[in-house]
Amino acid sequence: MKKISILILMLLSCSFYAQILPYLNASTANNNEFPVDADTNIYMFHGNRLVKTDKNFNTIWAKTYSGLNFSNLLLSKTGSMYFIAKNGSSSSFGKLNSNGSVNWVKTTQTVNAILSGTTSTSYTLNLVSLLLDRNNNLLLSGDNFLLKTDTLGNELKLKVFNSVMGSTQLEGLSIICDSAGIYKLAGGGTIALSGGSGIGIYSFSDITNAFTGVKNHLTGNYNSFSWGFTRSKFANSFYARLQGYSIPTGIPFNQLAKFDISGNTKWFKGISNTYMNPAQIAFYVNESNNGDLFYATGTYNSNVLYTSAFLKLDSNGVGNNFQTAMLYNYNIGPSFYAVPSHAPHSIYNGSYYFDVSGYSFPNNPLTIQKFSSALTFSCSNTITGSSGNAGPTFTQSSVSPAIQPITSFTLNNFTTSVTPITFSINLNFCLVMNVKDNSLMSNEISITPNPAQDKLKIKLSNDLIADVIEIIDVNGKLIGKYYSASEINVNELSSGIYFLNIKTGNTILKKKFLKE
Repeated sequence: MKKISILILMLLSCSFYAQILPYLNASTANNNEFPVDADTNIYMFHGNRLVKTDKNFNTIWAKTYSGLNFSNLLLSKTGSMYFIAKNGSSSSFGKLNSNGSVNWVKTTQTVNAILSGTTSTSYTLNLVSLLLDRNNNLLLSGDNFLLKTDTLGNELKLKVFNSVMGSTQLEGLSIICDSAGIYKLAGGGTIALSGGSGIGIYSFSDITNAFTGVKNHLTGNYNSFSWGFTRSKFANSFYARLQGYSIPTGIPFNQLAKFDISGNTKWFKGISNTYMNPAQIAFYVNESNNGDLFYATGTYNSNVLYTSAFLKLDSNGVGNNFQTAMLYNYNIGPSFYAVPSHAPHSIYNGSYYFDVSGYSFPNNPLTIQKFSSALTFSCSNTITGSSGNAGPTFTQSSVSPAIQPITSFTLNNFTTSVTPITFSINLNFCLVMNVKDNSLMSNEISITPNPAQDKLKIKLSNDLIADVIEIIDVNGKLIGKYYSASEINVNELSSGIYFLNIKTGNTILKKKFLKE
């Protein structure tokens, strides 16, 4: 009876919140996700830069790593960090110590595998996903392969298989979870001959080295050109984003779908936004620790004015049909490829922010804007979008993938030089939104008295009028809003530091005051 109870517990392991299980990783290691440790320190990466800050973004250490461009970072419960990074045309993965120093780095090489018939085919291992399994071994995956190593990067297992959607191999194969030695994998693909696209969900046994179940979900007459998979913090589900065009009319679509680990569709949402015509591209899905989702999209065209936004949905896919612009009609220069790197992040206990670096934004300091759970923040734009049930439905089919013989494979050591850097955070995002920054206009605002006990008088110079005055606390929460006022009552506020957002025309001014 005891053995049966243990077996049932193991089979249910993926149904619980991942972080309560002793052998699972402390972070989900999704693409572009910034983990937080037990002391609420934040680990941020951009390109070859990795920075550890406290919860107030004060830098603890900051370093750059030659030859590595980070995409995934996994924080283990012991404080070690595992990562995936691009290394030119190759992929690298490795382990960093808690102080950011390098423990080891490996580079994947070209694999020779017999994908069909008897001819050995050269195949590149492009890493997209990683996870620590129940035995604290490292799992890595990519297009049509699963790689398992120990925590020193030594190869334990490599399986290449012909995962297909129609006649096309699945791309972006991601590890969803490890349930009692059954690895759950998900990938996306296009049916090249008949039109349409879909998502494949695979169950692979670590013990028998065989597939225990496969489900393909087809989207009908839609041709996807982009897929992405986000492992949920709650290990019984994952999210898939799809983007493509309808066949034959070529109408763009942008979708977010939720699946359980058995491959059953929970819901799907079509995301649309007229501000992002002729098409929008999905960037990231970020999940908060209460299950809410932040879904980031942006324009996909050659316009020099660029708009990106995020939409908030709950775990059931319900949103308020409004998207909040991160960058709104922002001038990115002559090329779409100069779009800056940016995404919303949910860090801890309702702390939300998005960051920007890259073209027109200095990599140091990083630009960060904090926003509230209501998606409001200074100098933001809220634009009407749609998160209804538009788009294709999923129909299920079955396939039988086969393990392919591998004729050669090596993992090479990779040497990176680590350079400590000076790093700082720019917490004012108004310049990004093309709104004049208050630091350039500090002489145009006068608030008295400061510190204040009962009343606060606001005076603007140059005949400016305060159309709207907002009081914001240190946590970014809106405390009060006043219209066309020159004096506001603050006697009911608790003692502490507060901020004023003063909107005048198209300009937002900021000022800090102390309530005694």
